[in-house]
Amino acid sequence: MMGVVARSLVVLAALGAALGAWAGLAAACTCADRDERDRIEGGEQAIIGRVLSERQPDPDRYDFSYRVRVERSIGVRLSGEIELGVDAAVCGTPRVGARQGFFIRRRASGWVTDGCSIVEGSAMERALRPYRRPFGSGRLALLAGGHFGDARVMALDLRGRVIGYGRGRGETRDISVCPGALRAAELVVDGRSLEVAACASGAPTRRP
Repeated sequence: MMGVVARSLVVLAALGAALGAWAGLAAACTCADRDERDRIEGGEQAIIGRVLSERQPDPDRYDFSYRVRVERSIGVRLSGEIELGVDAAVCGTPRVGARQGFFIRRRASGWVTDGCSIVEGSAMERALRPYRRPFGSGRLALLAGGHFGDARVMALDLRGRVIGYGRGRGETRDISVCPGALRAAELVVDGRSLEVAACASGAPTRRP
């Protein structure tokens, strides 16, 4: 009886160690919060396609390879079926049978992606479309700053609809509404420079 209990304890200990290692591996996954549109505008290569099959070339490694039928490629010319390796698979893997988007990069072994670069195909398609024309109306309720294609500010009405865009290069990091609410000052990051539009004159000032 004691032998059975001892063996059971050994099995439970081994199972606990394996689960602990898996939990540690899963916890190690951290994805930066980057919008698909920003990644595309930043020059990253991507594809949209149907995942056909999965295989694990090396059973001792947590790496997988997928066969993907390419429907659309962005920033690179790819068509037909390709083999796509997945690094850091713990952050997520493609789903066989699903239509998904992948940000990809070229390595000596071929095309690869990672768990933080897999999105739904519809999300990738939305990122490729231009922003909608403004269709809001009424009083300006909110200014949203950031990077929206060729615009860096969106003006929204009380219902959250876009009234208009403030176009320009760079990314708006902060907005301050000037006295009288007729002008706003932006803190804009553009490449290596920092630009501040002052409330008094509206003339931008650049800082290195």
